[in-house]
Amino acid sequence: MIKLKTTLIALTICLTTQAQWPTPLTLDISGNVGLHVSMKSINGYPSVAYYHNQDRELLFKMALDSLGSQWDTTEVAAEGGRYADLALVNGKPAIAYYSKTGNNLMYVRASDSLGKSWETPVILDAPGNVGAYASLAIINGNPAVAYHQSTAFDLKYVRADDIDGDTWNSPVTVVSAGSTGQYSSLTEVNGKPAISYYNRGGTDFEYVRATDSTGDSWGTPVVVDANIPSSLKPL
Repeated sequence: MIKLKTTLIALTICLTTQAQWPTPLTLDISGNVGLHVSMKSINGYPSVAYYHNQDRELLFKMALDSLGSQWDTTEVAAEGGRYADLALVNGKPAIAYYSKTGNNLMYVRASDSLGKSWETPVILDAPGNVGAYASLAIINGNPAVAYHQSTAFDLKYVRADDIDGDTWNSPVTVVSAGSTGQYSSLTEVNGKPAISYYNRGGTDFEYVRATDSTGDSWGTPVVVDANIPSSLKPL
């Protein structure tokens, strides 16, 4: 088992003829911090969302340059915040996450392009034990999230009604057979949402794509890699 370090670090590639990497930078050392890290480019700058396990806070940090050699101060995006996934939503950073306190799927968006202040989080799916392995992406112009429902062990999906994510549609169950939907990854494929995920019941790596552009209905899952050896299964 790989042990996670409690210090959040980031790497930036040095594009030389030998493809060398510079020394890692320490971004946050304030206790047990740096779990469930999501890193994306936000308005051209490397940015990270991550969980502070000791303070139980969802944190956000943005670089001061495009290479990530210097970083701004840390901002608190919301309370709780495991399984965070960061994305750029209509010009501002936004995060989908699993609330540590309510055990619900949540969404929060910054009120400015630098993530210096954050709006009130929105509950996307409840009650309880839903929202692990959240994957946030822009689908047909609006933010959407694929995630795992840990009570029924289903793969689920929900999409916003608007480009900012102020209001959301009702969640849709994408796959409900067995224990499935862990480690989900959402993207748009040829104009329709698609999700790759781990089917724990069948020990398979699977892929499923919606039959419409918004994700209201979904096709039959496809097995990408079957019978993953136990030594290679995600923890």
